[in-house]
Amino acid sequence: MPERPTDRPDLRAALRGELKQAMRERNRDHVAAYRIALAAIDNAEAVPLGSEQPAQALEMSAVGVGVADAPRRELSHDDVRDLVRREADDLRRAANDIEPHDPADAELKRSQAVALERVVQSA
Repeated sequence: MPERPTDRPDLRAALRGELKQAMRERNRDHVAAYRIALAAIDNAEAVPLGSEQPAQALEMSAVGVGVADAPRRELSHDDVRDLVRREADDLRRAANDIEPHDPADAELKRSQAVALERVVQSA
């Protein structure tokens, strides 16, 4: 039987929950990591440039709040999970690159990657 979206916890909701908790704890490093992941998800859902409607005469334009908004792409749970894992991998690569120059920042990036992976594994 195919898996329905309701069969799995929402990874975005889990990230938002972790973000709120990190904010309460004043853990700025994890707050930054969760915001990075949420922004990556939002960016992936954005409609690509060039897919918008061309301008029309004023009298032919759509009227009303949101009537001219483009629908966002829908990502599967696996798409979202892969995005968050890629962000964690990017943080690890950045940590490896800066390790010789700034070990403290490298450790921070590794901690952020671990925080993201933890959320992915729990959702």
